[in-house]
Formats: sequence, C-alpha cells, structure tokens
Amino acid sequence: MIERICNILGLVLLSIMAMGCKQQVTSIAPVAKSDLSFRLDSVARTFISHGETVGFSIAVLAEGDTLYNKGFGYADTLRKKLVNTSTVFNLASISKFVGSIMILKLVEEGVLSLDQTLDELIPDYPNAQQASKIKLRHLISMTSGLKEYAPHFDSLYVNEGTSPEDQEVVDFLTRNALDFEPGTFYRYCNSGFKLLPHIMELATGVRFEDLIDTLINVPANMNFRLMADRYNHDARLTQFFEIKEDSIVHRDPWLWLRGDGGLTTSAIDLVHLPFFLRDNIFISDSLFKLMSARTELGNGLTSGYGLGVKSGSFLGAPLWGHSGADKTYWSMVYFFPEQELSIVTLVNTNNTFYDAKELFIQVAQEVLARYIPDYESDEESNEDLSDYTGTYFRYDDSPDDEVVILLSEEDQHLYYQFGKGGMDMEKMYFGGNDDFFIERWPADRVHFVRGNDGKVLALEEYYAGYFSQLRKKRLQ
Repeated sequence: MIERICNILGLVLLSIMAMGCKQQVTSIAPVAKSDLSFRLDSVARTFISHGETVGFSIAVLAEGDTLYNKGFGYADTLRKKLVNTSTVFNLASISKFVGSIMILKLVEEGVLSLDQTLDELIPDYPNAQQASKIKLRHLISMTSGLKEYAPHFDSLYVNEGTSPEDQEVVDFLTRNALDFEPGTFYRYCNSGFKLLPHIMELATGVRFEDLIDTLINVPANMNFRLMADRYNHDARLTQFFEIKEDSIVHRDPWLWLRGDGGLTTSAIDLVHLPFFLRDNIFISDSLFKLMSARTELGNGLTSGYGLGVKSGSFLGAPLWGHSGADKTYWSMVYFFPEQELSIVTLVNTNNTFYDAKELFIQVAQEVLARYIPDYESDEESNEDLSDYTGTYFRYDDSPDDEVVILLSEEDQHLYYQFGKGGMDMEKMYFGGNDDFFIERWPADRVHFVRGNDGKVLALEEYYAGYFSQLRKKRLQ
C-alpha cells in the first residue's frame, strides 16, 4: 500500500517541480553557483521521488550571497498548493536556539543573569531545594537535572487532548527528584526550555510573543512566529503530515508548545539567523562566544551543547546551530564558520527516514564537496579495542536505553547495541583519535572521552556532525 502511494506521489511531485521551484541568486561565480544548483536539484529530485516526504525547503547562504533557495512538493492535504520560497515550516526544537538568544539579550541588558537561581527567577517555584540549586545557565545548557516533562504531557495531550499550562509543568517538575546534580552532566531535556517563556515574562512584564518581535524580529527584520499565531491565519504555513499505518496522513500541530518548540518561519529567514548571531545583531561578541562554547561539566567531561547551541563537525568541517525533531527530524539550521555559510533544511512530513536530517546530510555533502568515505577501506588500525567496551548510560535511562559496546572476537571490531540484546548489533569502524563510525549511520560519529588517567569514562554521539548525546561509562 505505502509503496503504491509513494510511487504515485513521487511521480506527481516530479512533474510539478519545474513549476514549483524558484531560485534566488545573487553574486558568486555563475558557473560555481549553477553547478551547485544543478547538484542540489538532483539531490531534491531523488529525495522526493521516494514519496515519503510531502514537501520541503532548502536554503544555503554564503557571506551575503544566497547560493540556493527552493521549495519542493506540496504544502496542503489536497496536494494542490506548492511549497515555495516563502512557505513557513514548524521549527520544533530550533525554538530553543532562538529562545536562548532572547535570554542572552536580556542578560546583556541586565534584566536577567545566567547565575540567577530558579527561586529568584520563579519566586513561587514550590520545590525550594531544587530551586536553590538550578541556575539559568543550567536551564539553557541542558544541565539542570530536571525531569523530562514531555513524555508525561505528550501522552496526556494525545490521549485526552489536554494542553499543559505553565503551572502544571512546574508542579510536575517539583514533585519529581532531579536526575543529577545541576551542572554535573548533560542530558537533552525540554523541561528547562519549557520554563523560559514564563521566566522572561516574569522578568520583563511583556508577553513572550511580543518579546519575539522586540528581541529577534525587529533587530534583524525577521519573521518568527509561534505556531498558534499562524495556524488558520497565515496562508504561507504548510500543513503537516505523518506516515501512519502505511499511509501519508494529515497531522494536527501541537499549538501549546512555547519555549521548547512551537516557533515557525521560512527557510530563507532561518538561514540568515546564524549570520545575524555571528555579526552581533542580537547579542555581543563575548556572549556569542559563550553561547557557542562547549559546557564544562567537571570530572574531565564537557558537553558539545552550549547555551542553546549544538556544536561539532561534519566530515571534518566544524559547525554549530540547532535541529528540531519529533519522531523524525523536521528542521535543521547549521553554520560552517570555516566556509562562512549556513544550511537549512525543513520538512513537513514526520515518521519517515526521508527527513530533514537525511536531507541535510545530502545537501551538506554537495555544498562542502565532502563525501562520506568508505570507512571499511579507510579504517585505521587499533591494537587495543577492549578499553572501549562496556555499558554507557544517561541518568534515568532504562536498561533498554543504555548503550552496550561489544568487541567481536571473530572480526575484531566493536559493535554498538541498545540494551543487552535489545537490537541488532551495529558494526563500528575506527577513525583515529578515539572516533568511531557506525556502519548503519555513516554520517554519524561516536567519540570516546578519556579521563586524566587515560581510561575511557564516557562516549559522545554526533548525529550528522552535531553533538547529541553524552553517556557515562558504567563502572564494573
């Protein structure tokens, strides 16, 4: 069933691409730009021909030069409205990136301080012991130790249609113990960012929606809006889709998200954001450097998640930015400082392999002219792999969520596995400097972290080059 739907959709989409795609170009060498446009058009055609993505946008910006800006596919359920360069998408967790810029601007203005504790930021926060430990910097570096609120409230919303209020989220957090002491570990968590709009409103007396205008839209002439402000009001907003039970179906957006998600804009607006940030349009250079730096955790550990910024490298090219995801990735914005360019991919279809992360990987390879190597042929030798083996965990992980690194006596390779026997073992290839690449996900990277004694104490996971997970090695 899904194959037939995909084939039909793919053929129809390919037939309308010539009508539906407009390119904005400015002033780089025509041959180089036309060649890039040809290659990215090819990526897009192949991507959409699989029929598992209804519509998407790609934007690539160099210093003052739009290298590529096109939309593909459809933005509506009837598949009559084409995605174009002004189509607006859900940014999901890129909202955290934007929210952190807003927080840091208020810090720069002296309205807030990164060292303010939660009891100062939210005076009626019920759990005094928690509130006295957690600082604003912990909330936006995902080092607060707060319990993840999303699974509980997502379930209520799906099953009962109940949208959580700010106080309900606060009550949930205060009745749950911290997963770890603030500042000592990193775990991706929505809870701290869910509190940000409430914190900003208490500090300024201004609605969060109006602060988006004051701190982001007006200084840079941008157009960020919450989903709730666009839905049923803005014809540029794409509808959203999901592959479910072998069909592509319409999916209602979650209009209650603020802080940890919920922002929307177009690809061409979003692709400018890293340049405005780098050029100090929003915040000072010193705050920008602090925002994009790794976070010190103590005990030899650091986190590649700064203050609302993910950092890393894609095929050796350093990058920073943010991504947004639900079941699969919906949105990507990353800046490459050495090349001075940013790349955005936005997709309106969920629960599919052909998502914004996969699209970003393919686009970035063409833009950078760097391609995923044959890790098996290029693998470096490593005489002692046993040091890497063991169980790696995040606080509050279930046994099935822990990662087990195994050494095969048969082929002398490491294998990556969720839980003990929880999934197929994925072969890993050594890339030098404690880096490994997983055969199943060749654009991702695993880096093992050593302590001062030289022993492995943690692993970091980089997805499409950006920092995503930190897992501590369980002591035997």
